[in-house]
Amino acid sequence: MAVARAGTATSISGLYITGVDNSGASLTDGAQDGHWTTGGAGAYVVTSLPGGWMSSPTKAEWVTPSGGPMLPNTTYAYTISFVVNGAGNIGEVATGLTLTLTLAVDDSAAFYVNGSNTGRTSNGWTKTSNVTLRSGDGGYDFKIGTNTLTIYVSNSGDGATGLLVSSIGANVPTPEVGAWMPIAGALFLLGWMRLRPKKDTISAAS
Repeated sequence: MAVARAGTATSISGLYITGVDNSGASLTDGAQDGHWTTGGAGAYVVTSLPGGWMSSPTKAEWVTPSGGPMLPNTTYAYTISFVVNGAGNIGEVATGLTLTLTLAVDDSAAFYVNGSNTGRTSNGWTKTSNVTLRSGDGGYDFKIGTNTLTIYVSNSGDGATGLLVSSIGANVPTPEVGAWMPIAGALFLLGWMRLRPKKDTISAAS
């Protein structure tokens, strides 16, 4: 039986909304997004929005595969890599981890975690929608170490296509009571033994 709670996530790094730099500031029109890629190539910021595309409620910007929104009948894979730190070994499942996104997309999107289809979809470019991805919820898992989130964006015909992720965040689970109670008990016992009064030694009468 393993002593450590293998696969328990403790923190996450590398999650970014679209169209921002490392400090979270908005990028300018035509700039390449350094965090999201499309099919191994760059994703580029578009600030001159096509008709109907919503303005971002945050510092996020719309991104497209080639810096121009007119890409008909195409599907592009927007991918971001991030790191899950945890108590387990690299590659073990990060149990209980939940990832939540707020996004708009033209035209529709499907979500994959580490190459596995999550079954989640989204559509619409006039307003945002929320998508929640939970480790172990339907044949996909986040893992300790490097993970990938890929959003496949399909354009149904002629016209604009792009992705706006206006917020992205993770809920890292807190340890269960059963995980830390034995440790707490051991520490309490050790402290009690060190602080308890010592018995006086009685010398034998001469």
